[in-house]
Amino acid sequence: MRAEMATEIYAARCMVYDVIEKIDRREEDRAGASMAKLFAAEVTNRVADKAIQIFGSQGLEKGHPVEKMYRSSRMFRILSGTSEIQKNTIAKELFKEKAL
Repeated sequence: MRAEMATEIYAARCMVYDVIEKIDRREEDRAGASMAKLFAAEVTNRVADKAIQIFGSQGLEKGHPVEKMYRSSRMFRILSGTSEIQKNTIAKELFKEKAL
């Protein structure tokens, strides 16, 4: 599980760094930014869920760092635009590309 968690975190970071590089070059990549937000939020949730699996009932105890991470992971799927909104943005941008 830890290998899966580390792999997903690495992939999310790579996506974020790719979008940041494009922003630094003043390139617009709405689809890429939304993909990175969506993927990172979903990965956060999956990693938190796996951490609960690893720690078992101890990870669910109020105040435990894993419990806090698990609760907070849901927030990331809402704050920067819900996952559904990110998916809509990605789809719109992909359709724009096809029309060109």
